[in-house]
Amino acid sequence: MKKIKDFLKSDNLFTVVFFSAFGFFLYAPYELYISNKDEVWFTLNMFWYIPILVFAVVVIILLCIGLAVKRLWGGKIYKFYIIFLFTLGICLWVQGNFLNVSAGKLNGELFNWYDIKPQMLRDGIVWGFILVVLLMLNKKKKELSDKIVRYISILFIGMQFLTLIYLLIGLKTLFNADYAGNKYLSNEGIYEVGGDGNVIVLLVDMFDDDYFKDILEKNPELTEGLDGFIYFNNNTGLYPTTSYSLIAMFTGEIYLNDTLKSKEWIEEKAKHRLWVDELTDEGYKIGLYTHGTNYIAERIKDMAVNYSDSEVYITDLTKFTTQLYRLAACKYLPNFFKRWVWMNGNEFDGLGNIYLDHNKAFRDGLVENGITVLEGEKQFKFIHIDGMHSPYDVDEDGNDIAYTYTEPLKHARGVLKIVNRYVNVLKESGIYDKTAIVIMADHGFYHDGTLTNPLWLVKPKNAHGSMLISNVPSSQKNFAATILDLSGIDNYSSYGVSDLDLDENDNSERYFYQFMGKEAKSNIGSDNIRLIEYLIPSDTNNMWDFTLTGREYTVEGDIIEHKKFCLTCIEGREWDTSDRTFKPTLVHEPTRDNPSAKYIDYSVYETLR
Repeated sequence: MKKIKDFLKSDNLFTVVFFSAFGFFLYAPYELYISNKDEVWFTLNMFWYIPILVFAVVVIILLCIGLAVKRLWGGKIYKFYIIFLFTLGICLWVQGNFLNVSAGKLNGELFNWYDIKPQMLRDGIVWGFILVVLLMLNKKKKELSDKIVRYISILFIGMQFLTLIYLLIGLKTLFNADYAGNKYLSNEGIYEVGGDGNVIVLLVDMFDDDYFKDILEKNPELTEGLDGFIYFNNNTGLYPTTSYSLIAMFTGEIYLNDTLKSKEWIEEKAKHRLWVDELTDEGYKIGLYTHGTNYIAERIKDMAVNYSDSEVYITDLTKFTTQLYRLAACKYLPNFFKRWVWMNGNEFDGLGNIYLDHNKAFRDGLVENGITVLEGEKQFKFIHIDGMHSPYDVDEDGNDIAYTYTEPLKHARGVLKIVNRYVNVLKESGIYDKTAIVIMADHGFYHDGTLTNPLWLVKPKNAHGSMLISNVPSSQKNFAATILDLSGIDNYSSYGVSDLDLDENDNSERYFYQFMGKEAKSNIGSDNIRLIEYLIPSDTNNMWDFTLTGREYTVEGDIIEHKKFCLTCIEGREWDTSDRTFKPTLVHEPTRDNPSAKYIDYSVYETLR
């Protein structure tokens, strides 16, 4: 026992190795998972042992290197090794907690790393300063240096260990094993259709209406295969992102922060009859293929033939481990290196046995499997692919390319070709006439604060001829009624108005609810974001004609008078057509008497001034 204590105190090698490896290789993976567990498909019970094994291996390797350095060179080089490891542990902690820039969410959104050169320089100065100070201290006051290194290492290990225990206790269960009741949406039956009729919704995420207008103008030949379709060129969405949009689509109602937890609101609505119930009553089998499982009621998912109760597991542990530590690097590496490790949010997709929404996976599965027609069945399919989300990884012919952020319109043409391939395979299967098809987006182009419109194309059963263009004031709020209309169910009026029933002269009330993702905070007991309401005229979907209603919905769902908070509403921003983003104009000075102010990170807006 005495020899062990002497070893621990002798030169700090073991203490420093343990400390330098603990924060990044053991603490970081667990902390990042627990903080973001609602954003990923995997649960702690699937990978809990991986950080422990990696941490143990790293500790052994660093110890072996240290002992080898001590034996071969000793002296100054050995001391530098210890000080270097200690500096690395301290600097990773400082970087992850204090020095990171706000680069947005890991959702594929472009971030220009070259715009933060001052922060990169600052990181280098901080890291270098800490190393130089510790080396000088070790040279001039070795005994004091050894004590500082030893006790700070122990302090940080204890602090991170206690924090980790606290986070683990905060999970519903220690391993958070109840992954949606151990059920998940698989890709089973995605390429099957019914021989007696189908309604197929192909949701192409973030496919902006402007992209399709551009294709119509410059590449109209890409729409020639859309036989029997109607393009609604005056369509409007409800929200700027997937989460709120799916909630509205599957409940048939607009969610206005009615409860602090949207999941509770969804489940409460599902206690009543929903439009999906009408489909099942008519004999339609339901297939749901989406990553947005948190925004669909459990009862509705239970209807889906692909809602599986078999075990969810990681299929590629090596790739999973790589991405797990890449995620840690996104937080803890200096800003200079992050452009090489930054993630798009879909890197963990495809590493498990759940539904994968990648464009390429859908395309490849279609090529490999084709379409299978099941005689005697009617089917409703909701197929969600990632569409126009970055990274743009297919060319204008729908073929694979390396990730690029430069040519979204080419990517849009490639994605449309993938969609056309699916339409053509349905034709070849002989089931096209019995199939109603919707090609849509859940929202338009996303950048914080944008006002955009999603794509909306509809083909009724037995429809033929060149694609028609309709100017009627269609809206995503009509989704439920339109789907029931397409299915042949006559009694759909209780779910709203079908877009197929609209006239160009209809004066429909249409609203859009803007929010800023940068304002989202996780410590307020809510998963809501404040909503700013706009009224859209019936004769156009041009965003410059959107007008503020004056109503704002707080995180708690209270309706307040909108204070035109600077940089957020359209009156305080200017649209930049070069990169499709809003730029601040400071038309309104920010006001902190807005009841929503306590949920706003003002530093976000200060940096835009």
